Amino acid sequence: MTALLLALGAAGSYGLSDFWSGVLSRRHHYLWVALVGQLASTVIALVVALVTTPGGLGGIPSVLSGAVIGWGLLAAVGNAFGSAMLMKGLGEGAMHVAGPLSAVLGAGLPVLLGLALGERPAVLALVGIAVALPAVWLVAGFERGAVSATGVREGVLAGVGFAVFFIVIAQAGDGAGAWPVAVCQVGTALATAGWVSAARAPGSVRGTLGAVWPGAAGGTAALLYFFATREGLLTVVAVVTSLYPAVTVLLAGRFLHERPSRAQLYGLGLAAAAVVAIAMG
Repeated sequence: MTALLLALGAAGSYGLSDFWSGVLSRRHHYLWVALVGQLASTVIALVVALVTTPGGLGGIPSVLSGAVIGWGLLAAVGNAFGSAMLMKGLGEGAMHVAGPLSAVLGAGLPVLLGLALGERPAVLALVGIAVALPAVWLVAGFERGAVSATGVREGVLAGVGFAVFFIVIAQAGDGAGAWPVAVCQVGTALATAGWVSAARAPGSVRGTLGAVWPGAAGGTAALLYFFATREGLLTVVAVVTSLYPAVTVLLAGRFLHERPSRAQLYGLGLAAAAVVAIAMG
């Protein structure tokens, strides 16, 4: 149950972060939104890592092993790419397209890997997983003519990046506190800064300071997901976390008046049923 609650918290935080970032990406260049948000995520991850270091601050040298740094940096590759693509999709495409598409791949690939590695969730949990994937698909609202090419393309690319992050960060060994996430966030911040510089994106940190808040939500989500993987199975945690588009769609409907379609409403219902099944499993 602890893993489920942490994963639900991660889903809520990711959904809030996506919504907030999407709104800002419509007014500012998505790369600047991603960079400022990532800087906020990095600060939060570093603070939590310092607080949770086994043995106190004196244990940092022994905790930051080559394996922890390696897993963290590899996760950063997927996180940086996925975040940048999602920001672009949220800014240029429909908010209810890019987010859900990224979640379908972000959930599906870790599930396949977890099953391949021998994870065997309970029967009800497997039912919940089976229901959750089409639920996310329905939440995407794929009616004819409702999806922009940009939203689809960027959503798929973001999903691949997030799948890499979900899979890799879960492989980081126990006993290192939150340092795998902190290393990942530092690597992601550096990669995003390099991308902003290479693209010569118009904007500035000062002009995009509002992205600190969705960045903080995203950093919190990454930490909650990481701790959830320490408590439960990758197949379950990744799927529950990937239900975050439901939060994005609900917020978009409430504040941007993007009315969900009938298919999306069915998807939201299936998402709720999936969580109940997984909890009972």
